[in-house]
Amino acid sequence: MRSIAGKIMLILIPVIVCALLGGNFLTYFRVKGTTEEVIFQSLSDLTEAYSQITSSIYDSAVKESESLARTPMLKPLLNLDFQVASKT
Repeated sequence: MRSIAGKIMLILIPVIVCALLGGNFLTYFRVKGTTEEVIFQSLSDLTEAYSQITSSIYDSAVKESESLARTPMLKPLLNLDFQVASKT
């Protein structure tokens, strides 16, 4: 009886250890893949948000300059600046 129990234990323990190690490796690769997907998605979202912010800032600066250029009080100053700039 002891020899049969010993043989079963010698076979069963390595099988259990291999199953646990295999499960841990599979879990690691699954978590690693999910983490990479989340990081890639976060970077993609961050890039998109940054481009939208930059575009918005640029658009508002263009609109502000156009509105300032249309101001009647600034037209003589702009003409004077252009004349001075053309002389240099």
